[in-house]
Amino acid sequence: MLKHTLTLATMLLTAMPLLAQGEPEVPAREDRVPDSVLFLTPSISYAQLNHQAKSHDYRLDGHLFNLGIDIEIIGDLFAYHRLSMGHSLVDNTEQVRAVDMDAEATHAWFGYRVGGVNVSSFPGDLAIWTGLGWQGTQITGENDDRSRFHYTYLPVGAELGLPLDGPLYLVVGGEYRLLIQGRERYQGAEGGKPTQSDDRGYALWAGFDYLTSNRRVLMTRLSYDRWDVSAAPDDDISGSRQYVLALNLGVRF
Repeated sequence: MLKHTLTLATMLLTAMPLLAQGEPEVPAREDRVPDSVLFLTPSISYAQLNHQAKSHDYRLDGHLFNLGIDIEIIGDLFAYHRLSMGHSLVDNTEQVRAVDMDAEATHAWFGYRVGGVNVSSFPGDLAIWTGLGWQGTQITGENDDRSRFHYTYLPVGAELGLPLDGPLYLVVGGEYRLLIQGRERYQGAEGGKPTQSDDRGYALWAGFDYLTSNRRVLMTRLSYDRWDVSAAPDDDISGSRQYVLALNLGVRF
């Protein structure tokens, strides 16, 4: 949550009680500042998805268009809540397992973050959070064979917004993801369930936000998500690596 969004929230939280000025008969509870402000951010992204598992001689290269939506709430004392979800729309994917072949990829995510926003004399603003997230990928190959890679995780993240020039802001952020439970299944093989002892994940992003004259925020983000799973043959866990590199465009209302 960034400086310009905080500005919008502050304006909304403080301006609404002014509507009641000049009406002394209105009960005091009507003059209170609203408890929260809601923001809605639809977005579309282009993503490159790569997954490799050497023990299965497996490599996936996918190119996806995704649709996402974030619902954000700033409450009293700028408590922060965000619900995020998204799903792939179109893909162009190739998987390699002994031979190259076309495949269909489905990628989705869902998460809830809760935290706080620091508002101070510092020219930028810092948001920190934790929560619960899920990310899943399903690959359908020839003969309807499927591979699946699912990860449920606990995120710990932060985001910093810095004003640049006028309505333009620089945004940088990152998130460490502690795996709670994973699920990896390759075509023709038994599936493994990696846990936090086998896996580490993180996400990094940077971009720009532009505050328009009608109080909308145009957003761009370049993001990098990665999972690394250590091999554990006794638990049918293959050593693997997955990353998603994405360019995201959105509008915050």
